[in-house]
Amino acid sequence: MLIFTFIVLNVIFAPMSENTEGKVLIGVIEINEAKRLKEKLLKKNLSVELIHNDETCKKSYVSKVEVWAQEEDLEKVQRVIHDENME
Repeated sequence: MLIFTFIVLNVIFAPMSENTEGKVLIGVIEINEAKRLKEKLLKKNLSVELIHNDETCKKSYVSKVEVWAQEEDLEKVQRVIHDENME
């Protein structure tokens, strides 16, 4: 089950404004969970970007990344996440 605080398989290390135009922040989640979600979405021809941002992905025991989706894919991505949480 996907826990929403919130494997491609690369993470972008860059300032937010450079990579997020036309995109919506889905959430900040643990890196392995983010990679798993990204793989699942790719199978449905949807993509998300995983972006490390020091301000939102504060260092803790678990590495986290921001998950960004294209605005036009937002409802489809939300549906996949919702369906996964209902399993």
